Amino acid sequence: AATVRDTSALEGTASVTVKRLLKLKPKLTWALQAKTLDQRDSIIHLGLSNPFTVKPADTAEISLTMASRFAVYQALFGNLPYSVGAEGGGTDRIPINLNRVTLKIDGVIKGDSLAREWFLPGQDVALNCDYVAAGPHTVTLEAYGMVGTFQGLLFSGSGNLTTNAGEDGSKPITLVWVGPTTGAARVTVILGRIGKITVVGGFSGLL
Repeated sequence: AATVRDTSALEGTASVTVKRLLKLKPKLTWALQAKTLDQRDSIIHLGLSNPFTVKPADTAEISLTMASRFAVYQALFGNLPYSVGAEGGGTDRIPINLNRVTLKIDGVIKGDSLAREWFLPGQDVALNCDYVAAGPHTVTLEAYGMVGTFQGLLFSGSGNLTTNAGEDGSKPITLVWVGPTTGAARVTVILGRIGKITVVGGFSGLL
């Protein structure tokens, strides 16, 4: 046949070497194309060798090295806080409740964890994104919750990360407070009535 096909079952994310001995017609020009697919039928590896020929009664050694097209990103929100400082130089703290954390890559939400009620203080929450293409990316972490009567985005942090195929790495991102920085106070001012004083002049010693 003009095309020879072969498949193999693989498992895991580690580097794997697949060796096969295939019977090919000699004196023809061949090329080796290989690809891997995951359980979602997404193409993880894809490569094509240079053309080669096989001599009669001989064996041609062909090697094809393929880099992964994607990396897995994991965002770890460690030791979730239970309070924030009430003011910059003070020691008073205000309790907060977090119920959602998100992982954004290049401005698009790739991981989202919404608690049924609230996360526990000190809890660790992890988010994963399995299909991040190699190259530079902007990673943003956000945490939502409630403080006082306000509910919405409370913490946010961003950083730049370059993904190289097949490499592990890590990058710390600091989440800073982006929630409300001012409060409201009901102020009542009572103005007293303006009194009127009448000075009556009386004359004495009249003839």
